[in-house]
Amino acid sequence: MNSMDIYNKIERLRKDKGLTVYALSKEAGISHSMFYSWRSRKTMPSIETLEQISGALGISLCKLLFDFETNELSEEQKRIMELWMVLNREQKEAAFVMLKTMAKQ
Repeated sequence: MNSMDIYNKIERLRKDKGLTVYALSKEAGISHSMFYSWRSRKTMPSIETLEQISGALGISLCKLLFDFETNELSEEQKRIMELWMVLNREQKEAAFVMLKTMAKQ
């Protein structure tokens, strides 16, 4: 999923919930101009930002990114998610790099 796919999905979910960009950004604790900047620059928001947005939309990050809820996860996947949630931003970015590298093998 690329940045525009995620942007479009958030826009659809936002509209479905009847939220303005301002209302969603306020609830998520982020700048409302971030949405427009993200679209125009075609950049990917950080995982931390996506977590804030998904929380403001009332869905899990899994639902936002992968269209399933955590109750659909295996026990192993749940353990990974639990560990993920305690990582700080830099640790999450490092984990992504490592996983991407390992997936290419």
